[in-house]
Amino acid sequence: MQALRHVLLPVLERRQCAVIHALVHNMLAHHSPSIVIKVVGDVAQVTSPLVTKALINFGTQSYYSHRGVPGYTNPHVGLGVGLAFALWIMQIISSLSIHQFFVRSAGTGVLARGALIAAIYRRSLVLSGKSRTVITNGKLVNHISTDVSRIDFCAGFFHVRRVLVSPHPLKPILMVRVNRCHGQPRFS
Repeated sequence: MQALRHVLLPVLERRQCAVIHALVHNMLAHHSPSIVIKVVGDVAQVTSPLVTKALINFGTQSYYSHRGVPGYTNPHVGLGVGLAFALWIMQIISSLSIHQFFVRSAGTGVLARGALIAAIYRRSLVLSGKSRTVITNGKLVNHISTDVSRIDFCAGFFHVRRVLVSPHPLKPILMVRVNRCHGQPRFS
């Protein structure tokens, strides 16, 4: 997390975005674990079809070996039970990880919304009379209710389509596919 902070903070300081800098500085510790949780959940979800395929192959091999088809040996029952439990655990990990990611992201959005509303309210208390005519109470309330609420909504889906999270679940599939093909493209 410190490494991520060292990467993000100099970029934000160069642009002099005080509000974004403050939000990243305060919310990074709360939101960073959700990135790891999302990657774990996505990897479990993407690799579960491989376990399902292995379980189907186990059932097929067991069926043909019991029918006496030549070339099929009877696999150990523990393999099938282990694959079934592995698939069950992978689905639980995937579900819990994705839900935990959305809970943490939504929590970050609520924290950011609260911080921005407090900052706008504090600023509105020190407006001069002339500024009060330009920025009325209605404009302030409209700004808080629409624009700041969008930040709350955006934080819930912040890392869903980011490059930071998206390619990681595909790596195990590509590694398995490359190892199975032995360098020869196969489409089966």
